[in-house]
Amino acid sequence: MKKIFTILSILGLSIASYAQVTVTYQVDINAYIAAGNTLNANGMRVGGNFTSNGATVLDWTPADAASAMTDLGNGIWSIDVTYPTASVGATQYYKFVNGDWGTNEGTDAANTIATGGCGVDDGQGNINRTL
Repeated sequence: MKKIFTILSILGLSIASYAQVTVTYQVDINAYIAAGNTLNANGMRVGGNFTSNGATVLDWTPADAASAMTDLGNGIWSIDVTYPTASVGATQYYKFVNGDWGTNEGTDAANTIATGGCGVDDGQGNINRTL
């Protein structure tokens, strides 16, 4: 009986050490396109401090293939990001990027994610979303 309990305990601890959480990020770009903007040939991307939180997407590197979002159709873009359970509760800074830096949220004075709304000023003139 003790052997079975020991084996089950080891198995449980092994599974727990590999436990992960997947977060789905989605953005609707219909209003952005309707305002006369064009979608970059590379599509929508995501940039943020993902790797710092143990995620599968590189930190602040929207040009990397792992940062590419999937076109779900009807103006909706999505990406699943996997984190270790140890990162649950950590602050995730991120933003949606059209192609690569230069056409990203938080830099256009007329169409920005405002501080106090759904963004946080990073102190360098950029507004980032938080999770």
